[in-house]
Amino acid sequence: MELQGSKNRLKKKRVRREISDAILVSPVLENDRKRRWKFRIGEVEFGAPIKDHIFLDAVFSGKHPILMKGSTHMRIALETHEEFVDGAWVSKERTVWSVLSVPGQYQGPQELLPFDEQEQANTKPKRRR
Repeated sequence: MELQGSKNRLKKKRVRREISDAILVSPVLENDRKRRWKFRIGEVEFGAPIKDHIFLDAVFSGKHPILMKGSTHMRIALETHEEFVDGAWVSKERTVWSVLSVPGQYQGPQELLPFDEQEQANTKPKRRR
């Protein structure tokens, strides 16, 4: 516990650790390990850095590409720092210590998207002189 200001009141704090099923809202696609990924658990949306270096190395190297679709589910080991404020525990900071599961993206043959094919079909080749 920690003293708060000149009132000398004790500030109650706690740390919760749990395995959670979260939905990935926004990944960090740059190799910056301090930035916060955005997740949702139920109706609560939050940002948290990921400290799982094995997972991050695999994502940033392309060995495990993240599935880019809505509602990508991830199982994570989450640590939440909370403070007791006005009779209730309030989350102050979250950290993902481990990514336990996440769907990967199929890396088969890459093809043009339909709108690219349509654009190419509508353009005529330029004549050379």
